[in-house]
Parts: sequence; C-alpha cells; structure tokens
Amino acid sequence: MLTVRGVAHVHSTYSFDGRLTLHELAGFFKERGIDFVLMSEHVETLNPGKIKAFISDCQTFSNEKFLLIPGIEIDALNALFFGVRTVGVWAHMEDLAQQLAVDGALVAVSHPVKIKKSVPPVTASMVEGVEVWNSRHDGKLAIDHRIVRFWLALRKSLGRPLVPLCGIDFHNRHDFVPLVFELTCERLDTTEIMAAIRAGRHRIVHSNKPVPLDFTSGELAPLYRMSSLLYRTLYVVVYGVHRAVGRVGLKAPGGLRRLLRRVF
Repeated sequence: MLTVRGVAHVHSTYSFDGRLTLHELAGFFKERGIDFVLMSEHVETLNPGKIKAFISDCQTFSNEKFLLIPGIEIDALNALFFGVRTVGVWAHMEDLAQQLAVDGALVAVSHPVKIKKSVPPVTASMVEGVEVWNSRHDGKLAIDHRIVRFWLALRKSLGRPLVPLCGIDFHNRHDFVPLVFELTCERLDTTEIMAAIRAGRHRIVHSNKPVPLDFTSGELAPLYRMSSLLYRTLYVVVYGVHRAVGRVGLKAPGGLRRLLRRVF
C-alpha cells in the first residue's frame, strides 16, 4: 500500500484569477512532496471546449507518480466538483452542476464562510462533503470551529453523511499551505483516490501533523480546540486592524505584510 498526500481547491491559468499554468503547478507541487492535486477551476469564463482542453492538459501533466485531477468550482452555487471527466453544453449553472454530479464528480460545499444564508438547494441535493478548512478564508494555522459546526449542522439537516474536506484555495505560489489529504491506496490512481476521499478514508494533515478532528462525532481534541479558539481571536483582531488601517489610507511595511500573510 502507498501513503499519498494531496491538496485540493487549486486554480491554474484556466481560471480567470489563477497565475500558474498547469505545467508550472505540476512542478511546484511535486517539489513539495505532493502526489495529487484536486483542481477547481472557476467556471465563469470557461465553455465546454475549454473544459475539455483543461481535462486533456491535466492528463498530459500527470503520470504514475503525480496526478492532476480535474475539477470545477461554481461560486454561485458554493460548490466544488472534484474528479470531472467530461462535460457537455449547459443551459445554466444548475444544469452544469447536475451534469457533473451525474457523471461521478464528488460534490463539496466550498468555503462555507462565504455562504450568506444557506447552501443553494441544487447543491444541498447532491453534496457529499464540506470544505471544513479553507486556508485562504479560515486562516492558515488552525481549523475554525465555527466551520466545523456548520458541517455538523448541514449533515444533520440533510440526514446523510458528509465527508470533511480541506482546501488551500491556491491561486499563486504564496497561497501554498501544507494542508493536505493523506490516505493509503494500492497505487496512485484517480479512481482509488476519489473512492477513499468519498468514503472518508483519509486524514486532514497540517505541517505533517494530523488535525485531531473526529470524522464521526465532529469533535476536536480539547487542546487543539483551545489553540484554535486563540488563533481565531488573533485572526479577527489582526484583520480588524488591517481594515482600519486601510480605511485611513495607511499601509503596513512590506516585511510585516509578508509575515502576517504566512500566519493568517
């Protein structure tokens, strides 16, 4: 059995705000010991032809030691679709979402912190997982217990299991966080990886340390929960100060901004 590590929620230049090509992404992640990448290109500026080219390019830059797994993000539906294999013409975003789900893509709620009221009905009808930690929106050092509560509440309201997922919402090199899926499989194979994640046979690992989140109960280890609460408090304070400083036209020194970006 192989132990493999992967990251999720990654954008290339196929997205309007991605900065690295798929070729550059493959090199970047391989250098950091990543075995597979769950892509999530923004669909807003894509069409069926571009998506087909994207899927083909993911295959081109994959091999027996590294996989780029195609995926789509539909922001309007707060949804990620991992493991996209094909796509046809769509009439609207709900139509596209249903196509992707029927074709076997794993459907996940993306960055719950951005959901203003509730998960859109079409997403709720097909969702299988929740991005319980998005390092771009929830902070880079600790999971946000409020998002864990969201996951548990959605799971209860829908009355079915929802696998907890993590994502780095990667657009550029400075977005990298060592927040990964770790799982075992017979070989590095997209079907095996997707099956393992879908069944919750993975761990969420940060900086080589498993995040002590019980996938069944949703409980966080007490000590980790305390450190998470402390980090969340600092996160809120730092961003409050950042916004206040920006409103008066001031800017923090570049070195301080880089340091804060690594931590928050």
